[in-house]
Amino acid sequence: MPESDFELRLSAAQAGDEASFTELFRSVQPSLLRYLGAMGGPLADDVAAETWLSVVKGLGRFRGDESKWKAWVFTIARARLVDARRRAARTPTPVDTDVVLDGHAA
Repeated sequence: MPESDFELRLSAAQAGDEASFTELFRSVQPSLLRYLGAMGGPLADDVAAETWLSVVKGLGRFRGDESKWKAWVFTIARARLVDARRRAARTPTPVDTDVVLDGHAA
């Protein structure tokens, strides 16, 4: 049984072919950014970058078809978004030093 275009691109990307990885990236990135923009707002771009770092690290272990590929990337993105939200919640909010507690400017 001949391999699909996706399977060929995936195999080549897993073997280190940058052009094939770029095609895989382009097949998911627009919808990934829409999802992260809706779910993560200002965190979207950073979370997308973290997602792709995780994808690159795990690419050799991925097995599946195109729909599983997309599901895998989105699962990673969701996990990275949860991580980013946790980090943001732990990071103290900067205080405007020009405003004092009673609301009057210093």
